[in-house]
Amino acid sequence: MSAAPSKPYLTDEYRPTNETLWKDVLDVAKGKRRELRLGDRTIHSPNDGQGFYPWPHPNGTAWAVKQYNGFNGGWTRREAGVIARMGSGGILATADGSFDHDQTEQLHREGFVRLSHTAGDWHYWSATFRGQRLFRASLGDDLKRRMAAILETFDPAKAKELGEWIEANFRINSPQTPKGAKELKEQATRLVWVLKHRVAFSADPEAVEKARAEVAADWKPIEQRLGQFVLAFTGEGGKVIPTELALGANLYVNATGVDEVTLTKYAKRVEAIFVSVKGWRKKALQGGVKVVLASPRDFRGTVAGKYKRAEDALYIRATTNILKRDAGYGSFEYIVVHELGHRFEKFNDTRDFDRSEWLTTQYSHSEGEAFSELFSLGHFGIRGKWDQAIVERFEKEMTS
Repeated sequence: MSAAPSKPYLTDEYRPTNETLWKDVLDVAKGKRRELRLGDRTIHSPNDGQGFYPWPHPNGTAWAVKQYNGFNGGWTRREAGVIARMGSGGILATADGSFDHDQTEQLHREGFVRLSHTAGDWHYWSATFRGQRLFRASLGDDLKRRMAAILETFDPAKAKELGEWIEANFRINSPQTPKGAKELKEQATRLVWVLKHRVAFSADPEAVEKARAEVAADWKPIEQRLGQFVLAFTGEGGKVIPTELALGANLYVNATGVDEVTLTKYAKRVEAIFVSVKGWRKKALQGGVKVVLASPRDFRGTVAGKYKRAEDALYIRATTNILKRDAGYGSFEYIVVHELGHRFEKFNDTRDFDRSEWLTTQYSHSEGEAFSELFSLGHFGIRGKWDQAIVERFEKEMTS
């Protein structure tokens, strides 16, 4: 295996056994490092020390593989792919220069994953809708392989693990049943129960054999309709459940599982609010906004929206209230603009507005809220019991 990757694309199938050496070689290939010396062998950054640009570069990867092999670097077949490790939408963290990072960058270019956020040298990725479909396409074969293994050697502990794996990867516990899949759901529910509970951790050979036979009987009708089962219980049956939608520079993340039509409708409603933001306030939209359409359980009380600074994400309660049109104080539109005020503060230098001379509404008395209240009040031109001169002074401050 020591010389396995003789061509660039083979690095998708293998990973280096010496991650540190591979990173050092990549740094030389990218021009981040002028040379690398190990023992009596020295390599220099190509192209007069500038390295290969832009990166990733097909010739650069080939060169790096050759140099890594020249340092007696080893290779081993990679384990489950990035998409599989993210499962149906989990997060994968990679570090600059790592094998996983380069591999994930390739998947990113092909549209299978997206970059959620970065922190220093670390990058956090999640599967796109296309990536999740790729993952789901392999689920049927994976389930079939796992079932064959458990039926060949029935281990009660591993049977329990398999039952939990099925529950985690197929939505058989959902209160909604896809059309025409009621019988399949009942069969799968029974199969999982038998796997998890019939002889969990039992050592009695007779009981184990009876359980194996019961699992075989329950699995047979599901295996015969495996394609339909995967389609029905992975979000692909009935309505299409996209994970995200890009509108211009803005990204809408479907964290609550609404269908494609509803996601588009909600996103366009929020877009209409964004379009209404004018003047200096438009800086709050720079670089594109990540909007997470979240479940009501992600909010306290009746809160309709919140800005998560660490994620740079605007969370919105995904209910039909999104569609209501009202520019009054505390309305959905008001809250969205208010939360954009927090995003403006994150990316722009502002003075400290949490002082008595800038307080307006009762809500502005909460720490960190005075600026966003002024941001939204001025946008809508709302008047109230507060001193209107404060809002006018705020506008003058922000435009001078």
